[in-house]
Amino acid sequence: PVICVHGLLSGPLTWTGLFEELWSDPKLRERYQFAFFLYPTGAPFLDSAKRLREEIDVIDELHGNDPSTQQMVLVGH
Repeated sequence: PVICVHGLLSGPLTWTGLFEELWSDPKLRERYQFAFFLYPTGAPFLDSAKRLREEIDVIDELHGNDPSTQQMVLVGH
């Protein structure tokens, strides 16, 4: 899994160009799943960080037996 986190005063559309480029590569598409963490940029930073951690925990719970979840990549902007 590759999780992209947009920056402050931004949104998931920030990742459109990068995602289209990566998704157009068949080898990358075969090996990786891309997800985008959306949070309100006006919320306190620690609240957003907590939500991100909770979302990652859900992924671990749903796919805990999959070793790829132990190699999760976070990309921040």
